[in-house]
Amino acid sequence: MVNIDAPNDILLSTASSLVEVIRDAIQPDVQIIWGMTLDSQRDDIVVTSVLVEDEEQ
Repeated sequence: MVNIDAPNDILLSTASSLVEVIRDAIQPDVQIIWGMTLDSQRDDIVVTSVLVEDEEQ
């Protein structure tokens, strides 16, 4: 699970690229659920991720 806290002017392509960096660092076929919070007062981007191992595989 990935959450991106970003300023209002972030592009969707930028957010998607951030998620792809995480995907590539873990493994290419990992399932990622991600969301984004926009904040007009924020001028930086914070990415938070929670990793959980799937025991069924």
